[in-house]
Amino acid sequence: MRIRYTIPFTSKTALSDHWAFPVAGGMCRVMDEDGIARGLEVVFENQPLDLAPAFLPVDAGPAKFEMKGRDHHLGHVRFILDQAMAFLQCYFGVGLATDQIKAAFEPERPEEEGKIQVHSLAMGKREFTHQLNFSMLTRAVMAAEAGPAPVFEAALLTSAREALTQQRFIDSFRYAFLLIEFLFGDGKFKGDGLKAVLKKNTTLVSIVREVLADGMSPFDTGPSDTATLLVTNPGVDEVIDHLVDQRGFYFHGNIKRKDTWKPNQQAKAKLLAFLAIHIATGVGRAAAAPMFDERFNQRHAEYAKASGATIVLQVRAVFIEPDNGLSREANFNFSCPGTRLSPALVQGVAKEFFAVFEQHHPVEALTTVMCVRQDTGEKAFEMTFYPAAR
Repeated sequence: MRIRYTIPFTSKTALSDHWAFPVAGGMCRVMDEDGIARGLEVVFENQPLDLAPAFLPVDAGPAKFEMKGRDHHLGHVRFILDQAMAFLQCYFGVGLATDQIKAAFEPERPEEEGKIQVHSLAMGKREFTHQLNFSMLTRAVMAAEAGPAPVFEAALLTSAREALTQQRFIDSFRYAFLLIEFLFGDGKFKGDGLKAVLKKNTTLVSIVREVLADGMSPFDTGPSDTATLLVTNPGVDEVIDHLVDQRGFYFHGNIKRKDTWKPNQQAKAKLLAFLAIHIATGVGRAAAAPMFDERFNQRHAEYAKASGATIVLQVRAVFIEPDNGLSREANFNFSCPGTRLSPALVQGVAKEFFAVFEQHHPVEALTTVMCVRQDTGEKAFEMTFYPAAR
């Protein structure tokens, strides 16, 4: 059996010349297209069939089989290539996407045909789709026209998030802490002085308190100083102390320390990075507060009306009058900027409906609420209130 790995470069790379060479016991060649190196291919010949992934029976659970990978070459290849890139990256910004390796298991002889259960595997990064309300885009543009934008906060937050998705947790923490220190550090850089000034900043204290109230707790990241801290339900001061102490370790550690951090050992910083990102996100939201000026909401609605982007939602409410127990019905129309139903639009109308209903019918008991789009009849939401019916 032949095992073939293909590993893409992270960016276009041109090589003056190239030929096959050995790596990790296999042979490596450059995949060249029109003078551009798209990636590397590593091939292992004459491999035993039991290295190919296989479906094995499962004794318990809904699944009858599970796939087991038995190939021991993959981890070694990844390690060698990551180490090789470390040498090159001291000179160039070149990189290999070793988290996106494709593996193929190919028969080399007629007797191997039909004996390989899994012929290919692909490793890939999860791609996220950002859910963005259109009104936030228009408000952001209007806020940018009205005054300065939080470009510093945005730059560091973006870098912190990108590092987090790439599992570079140490870098993610560094970027997040840089934002906190720049805005609230008051020029202090020594540990005790920085801790004191951060604890006195009411904005930061409020943000950290909100993060802790949201339930920032340890999850399956393995043992770390941050996990040890969070299981104790720390207060704001303890969290700030921890962040500054970790800053000292990850910013100012040196190679002579026996316990110094290593770039290929990121796991211990994972929970720390998540904690710092939560706090930095709160800082970013505070900086972006001008987006939500009431005047921008009004202008957003005016722009939608001028473009013909208006939806009318009809809400039919059935309720019981407490005096006589009779069932009554009321209809409400809500005009909203938009061209199609979205979760944010529907939830906003539901919230507005309850406020209006409580204002006009403060003691009546709702039984059912139905909301549809006026022009198409498309259902937006439906609710039943059982206590009122008993």
